[in-house]
Amino acid sequence: MITKILAAYDGSEPAGHAYRFALDLAKHYGADLLVLAVASPPEPPEDIETEAVLENAETGSISLW
Repeated sequence: MITKILAAYDGSEPAGHAYRFALDLAKHYGADLLVLAVASPPEPPEDIETEAVLENAETGSISLW
């Protein structure tokens, strides 16, 4: 017997289909549905952005607070 279902969701269309399927399955079996939200990591900085940060750090004009 199925008592718990885990569905990962990242906002994509396939994840939406998988979520709806898991929801129907949970209703059918009276199971708990646990949803794991998945986030994409941030994009790496561009070379120009990295250079600007390094230049500001070298001149002491960068503030962390």
